[in-house]
Amino acid sequence: MEGNGPGNGTPVNLNVLLGGENAAAIDTVAGRIVGISPNKSLTSRAAIEIDFGPKNEEEISILGDRLPNHPFPFRFPETMRTDWHLPSVFKSLLRWAFLPLPKVDSARCKGCLNCKVVCPPGAIFVKDGKVSIKERLCIRCYCCQEVCPEDAILFTRKTGRKDVKYNLF
Repeated sequence: MEGNGPGNGTPVNLNVLLGGENAAAIDTVAGRIVGISPNKSLTSRAAIEIDFGPKNEEEISILGDRLPNHPFPFRFPETMRTDWHLPSVFKSLLRWAFLPLPKVDSARCKGCLNCKVVCPPGAIFVKDGKVSIKERLCIRCYCCQEVCPEDAILFTRKTGRKDVKYNLF
């Protein structure tokens, strides 16, 4: 999907199928295909920071057909700075305050664990037969929500009084 997605983007057929054992490595390769370096991708940078993903493309083994040497023409979403040149401690606080957290709706969850399999930092775990998410490990990539067949991943934002639940997409 290119442009301002996920709901308003334009599908683009790149004729590429990627798969692998490390989601961060797959993101790095996908980024290269469309012209995004790992240091420009929020999820790739977060994976590198927690020592989950490859630090550079040389650490990734690509099997199968050769990928193109140049990126596909790709229209990126519109962006704007939201850090207002603040010190990193304030940027971090704002990020965690404004980005919603995924939360598992136990009534909907059937325990397939698709979310656990795709979670880059391993923030999803099972305790007492229920799927939960460790907030401090979550990088807010929302992969869990994308793969949940039961639509059991909700998003919450802490308001100080109680969690507010809403659909992100």
